[in-house]
Amino acid sequence: MFVRPGPRRPSHVVSYVAFGVPIVIEGYLTGPLGEVPAVVCYTALTVLLALISLIAQVRIERRAPN
Repeated sequence: MFVRPGPRRPSHVVSYVAFGVPIVIEGYLTGPLGEVPAVVCYTALTVLLALISLIAQVRIERRAPN
């Protein structure tokens, strides 16, 4: 049975951007920086994006009516 692809949920898009963009950037940085510094940069960028997302979620929750 073939299932047609539907519109992506926003959480899928956010997840893809949060993990996809940093790994592409890491790939570009591996040559000039080396593998270990590039992995450190990737990890720091991923943690930063996760914190930004968490702060945004908390702010949205506070604005939501009870």
